[in-house]
Amino acid sequence: MKQQVLIRTILGVMVLAAALSISACSSCLPGNVEGTYSDVSGAFKVELKGGGKATLTTLNSPTPCTYVKDGKKLALTCENRVLSFTIQDDGSLMPPEEAGIGPLKKAK
Repeated sequence: MKQQVLIRTILGVMVLAAALSISACSSCLPGNVEGTYSDVSGAFKVELKGGGKATLTTLNSPTPCTYVKDGKKLALTCENRVLSFTIQDDGSLMPPEEAGIGPLKKAK
């Protein structure tokens, strides 16, 4: 029960942060974003699959999601909430600063 509350709190903070952040990016990042990304601790993971399907895992609890890539922006939709990430030049995914987690690095 506490884990679900924590997951919903994390998702809520990220949605709020995405709504508050205003950014526009007209350049496109070549290449494929499919793969598994995680923070340094491994507690927060995003697996981007083909066909716009994804899985968000927080504290070992997976949530099915979808995603759309638009230039250097990636919108991850989980449980009707949109999480906005910026694709960095090194290929990592940067959540909004207000989310309180660092960049998500792609597993090799």
